[in-house]
Amino acid sequence: MTHEEYKANISGLNIFFGAIIGVVMADIETSSTLEYSLILVMLASFIVMLLYISASKHRLFYAAFSAGVLLFAWFEVYLGNGFQNIDLTWLQHKLLPTLSVWFAMIISIEFVPRSAPNDSNDR
Repeated sequence: MTHEEYKANISGLNIFFGAIIGVVMADIETSSTLEYSLILVMLASFIVMLLYISASKHRLFYAAFSAGVLLFAWFEVYLGNGFQNIDLTWLQHKLLPTLSVWFAMIISIEFVPRSAPNDSNDR
């Protein structure tokens, strides 16, 4: 893949999944203002980590940390007891799958061989 194709892939994924996150967040109707605010902070932090996978020199760290956060979230939602007072239906059926697919797509693009940014094939 050329560097321009790589940049187009990452930009397209981020635009697409940013829009999907907006749709998913519209489904949060039963949470209080505090719960909604906490969800926003956690979600924004996770999305920044996803963006760092492509932007940072420490992409392996951010990829591993993001994977760990996702695994923890899946475990906590399905097996844990930490969210007893919150309706997790939207999280189980929409948000976690969306974040997981976004992560998988970024990882699949980020770690595919590609040409250097100044390669003559980039036109």
